[in-house]
Amino acid sequence: MIILFYAIALAGTYFFIFRRKVFDFVSAGFFGCVIYFMPGFHGLLFNPYYPDDFPIEPASFATYAVWIVALAGSIITGLIYNPGQLSPADRAEMLRPFTFPLSDIVINIILAFAFVIALASGGSELFSPDKNDVLSVQDRSIILFAILSQASLVLFLVQKKYIAAIPSILAIAFLVFVGFRAELAISALSIIIWIAYRDGIMSFFRVRNLIPMVGIVFFLFAYKFLYISVKMGRWDMVSQTIQDSQFLSSIFLKSEPFITQSILNEVIARDFRISIDSFFMSF
Repeated sequence: MIILFYAIALAGTYFFIFRRKVFDFVSAGFFGCVIYFMPGFHGLLFNPYYPDDFPIEPASFATYAVWIVALAGSIITGLIYNPGQLSPADRAEMLRPFTFPLSDIVINIILAFAFVIALASGGSELFSPDKNDVLSVQDRSIILFAILSQASLVLFLVQKKYIAAIPSILAIAFLVFVGFRAELAISALSIIIWIAYRDGIMSFFRVRNLIPMVGIVFFLFAYKFLYISVKMGRWDMVSQTIQDSQFLSSIFLKSEPFITQSILNEVIARDFRISIDSFFMSF
């Protein structure tokens, strides 16, 4: 199965980069699957009873089947739905600013108010190195602040309004500091999709786009192992972690895709089932 997984992943990558004429949500969905199914290239997953160890459990046949079906489904969807490249007029329209200076100021004022409210609501727990303490105070005000931070950052950067984006950049930096990496990941992904849709996926083979993209991906994987030391102000521990001989392998082999797919593998291995009633009760 691992050979078939490699074949479909590589074929899909070739199709979405070199054959399909537009990069959109379907393309993003495929590459998202490739990233989250990264354990399929390695073949091993975590043993859920020994989460601190490196992956040691082989991915089951059924787990590979789930990955392959999801990748194949994305490719088939891309074949069926292919709107073609943007016309020069549409691309020119995307290059034009679509917010005004006054609206930019209003957005940043709202963001500042949201930050103050979130800070007052979360209090000192937001600065705790224990993620459970941070999650315990994550209420609607913090969620709203996170959403505003993402939306405003994407809004300003796709228009190349770098000065107006400074408050949003600081807001995302604060969220990353307290332990929320998802906001940075979603913002970066949104900007990547926008640029790739406007200029084509091949534009990310240019150094000016490739280096920031690789840098952000590496940071998102690495910061998981550093943020506790950063919040404690223990820069000596940060340096020690980075210099560890297993640091580079750990940030990928102990990353979220391996953890998430290990859960899938264990659910399949144990033939875990729930009643259909549970689906309706969740609403």
